[in-house]
Amino acid sequence: MPRTPPTGADAELIALLAARGVKVSAYQLERWRAQGLLPRNPYRSLGRGRGRAAHLTPEIIATAELLGRTSRQGRKNADLTELVKGMGAQNPAVVRAACITGLTDLAHQTGAGPEAGAQDRLDAAAQLARTQRHYGGFHNELRALVAEHGLDVDDIPELPPTERPALLELALRLFSSGRDEVGLDEIADALGAVWNWPQDTVEEMRRSLARSEIEAFGRGEDPWDDLPPVHDAHSLIAAIQDCADSELLHTAETVTTTSSYQMMATLGSLAGLAQLTLPLAVSPEATRTMLRHPIWLTWGQSHSQAGAFSNASQAFAIAVGLRTPGFIDRLADYQDFLRGLLRLDELAGSLQPSTASTPPSATGDVGPS
Repeated sequence: MPRTPPTGADAELIALLAARGVKVSAYQLERWRAQGLLPRNPYRSLGRGRGRAAHLTPEIIATAELLGRTSRQGRKNADLTELVKGMGAQNPAVVRAACITGLTDLAHQTGAGPEAGAQDRLDAAAQLARTQRHYGGFHNELRALVAEHGLDVDDIPELPPTERPALLELALRLFSSGRDEVGLDEIADALGAVWNWPQDTVEEMRRSLARSEIEAFGRGEDPWDDLPPVHDAHSLIAAIQDCADSELLHTAETVTTTSSYQMMATLGSLAGLAQLTLPLAVSPEATRTMLRHPIWLTWGQSHSQAGAFSNASQAFAIAVGLRTPGFIDRLADYQDFLRGLLRLDELAGSLQPSTASTPPSATGDVGPS
């Protein structure tokens, strides 16, 4: 027997997600609700005598997109489900286990499994770098769209060409192998490939980094100490294992909530730039403000991609947050910035039923959607 086509709020939700490249069905939405993963659409009054209708909330949109991006037909999405459930139940043991599973899976993808040798890790990182959508492309696309609206974007940096995976490959090698198997001089090669530096510039930077490395070793110091921290697989797993329960829950909630808001802000920016009338549409001026934000440049844009809501990606972001002093506080401030950009408090207030409205009659109710 054919299923009834979706109507009302569910039809709107399915269309919104389809515009973001996420295909879900009404059956999937109901299955997630039955499993307690997706809230049911709340109702609001349509006015005197006109009944009521289901409506979407920002949280429902973000949760459905998260589930849609990370689930597959016929296969239970156990890892991310466990992470979401663990946070909802304030259960640090469940959150910890889900994060460790995600990081372990990511380590195996990059050849960092316990049985892998150095060449295996090198080959795996190179292969993975070639198959990923690379950093910077989406930022540059939004920047160009903002410029098309006649806004000045000269103070918004244009990021490196996305077709060159050298820097990503280096990052993957650092993740899988740690810094012991990566020389500082290789940073020069990666940056030169990304920015199209002349070979003379690359060679000079290689020599400078090599001298710094030798001098640091001569002083008994670690040459990596003056550089940003290297987040290798084993250090990240240790950070998850060793942190306090309260710190883990706070970090996980901040990361996942901000990731959800970032997705919504990106969708809203695209809607605003396309001049679509949607509740979450973000004006081109507000999008320009987001593109200038340092956390968008270093964190937010990568959390606007399809893979950002995989269990492995969320676990990675949580572990990096634990290993980066002060970052979670800055991320919480960015979360507030995104809430303001999306006008979530204003929208929530507008969705509250009017106290002057007469309660709807049973015969006037609009059916569930």
